[in-house]
Amino acid sequence: MLSMWSVHLQLEDRNRPKEATEVVCDTLQSQMAVVETAEEDVYVRGWLTQISGSVGVDCIWIGLTDANIEGRWTIFKTNQLAQYTGWSPGEPNGGINANCAVLWKRVGYMWADENCHSHRAVLCETPFQEATIPVG
Repeated sequence: MLSMWSVHLQLEDRNRPKEATEVVCDTLQSQMAVVETAEEDVYVRGWLTQISGSVGVDCIWIGLTDANIEGRWTIFKTNQLAQYTGWSPGEPNGGINANCAVLWKRVGYMWADENCHSHRAVLCETPFQEATIPVG
């Protein structure tokens, strides 16, 4: 859940297909972001819209796929059924040729389905860890 996670966008690896981006997040001790509520969706879309001018990214992988069963969107890493989706109108529309979820700038970072072999940036999330400040 993003509300308890630190979210970051991996830009230097934007030229990787989705399967390879999972390694990027793992290397950062994180996972591909999964937007689980409408509130989280609004937050992520707003954040991406704010930073979009400075990062130059039009399309970003998130952690959902329907590669196993067409139309059944599951979390990429765990294969659990997604409880929330934020599809752009008319999406998902790629059928068996587009089995991975992305956030598209052209539709306000709403969701679309994309060919999993396309090269994109990835949104990773890391568990929030509170810092302990020594006293004395």
